[in-house]
Amino acid sequence: MKKDGLNVKRKLFEKYYDFSIRSGNELYLPLSMAMNFVNDCTRLGLVVVELEFFHIEGDKITPVVEPLTGLDCSNVFEEQWDWSHVVQQCNSVAMLVLENEAKRDDTQYVNFTILSRDEAQKWKTTGV
Repeated sequence: MKKDGLNVKRKLFEKYYDFSIRSGNELYLPLSMAMNFVNDCTRLGLVVVELEFFHIEGDKITPVVEPLTGLDCSNVFEEQWDWSHVVQQCNSVAMLVLENEAKRDDTQYVNFTILSRDEAQKWKTTGV
């Protein structure tokens, strides 16, 4: 039975909802939870396409500007399309970035862009 990618994503976000800070439609996870989130994405076959780092104080959300603002793995879709390899490659890089950032500044929050296989196929085909 084929998994509904949007339903899988919704359940994943629900799992982390109580640990997050929300602003509009955005969900920000503390760096301490971000690695668990990426592991869950990998287990569920979801790819971390982008992640961005922020500092949050009160209701002020400020992007981290140095030394690393985030990660963008969208170029991997242009290079190949073996889905399991895309998930493994992007999510492994995301984990390395998160581990390094945790050593540098563990007070950061992370905002993720994740895609299911169907969403990624649509994105690759249409650019949307």
